[in-house]
Amino acid sequence: MLSVTISPLKLEQIARLRKELPVYADILDDVAALLAEDAAALVPPVQRICNRSSTSFLAAGMASCRA
Repeated sequence: MLSVTISPLKLEQIARLRKELPVYADILDDVAALLAEDAAALVPPVQRICNRSSTSFLAAGMASCRA
């Protein structure tokens, strides 16, 4: 049998655990910037679902394949 003792964390330990990791923060900032640049090209999921049922969506998709 294994026994584990849990003790409360000190405020300094909590603050250290809550700090963001610099590498991941940079990656998230880069992704946010890319999404902001491409926002006009992105189609909301609800609109995509509605477009799938229309023939104009299919015609537009086929036209883009030919180009």
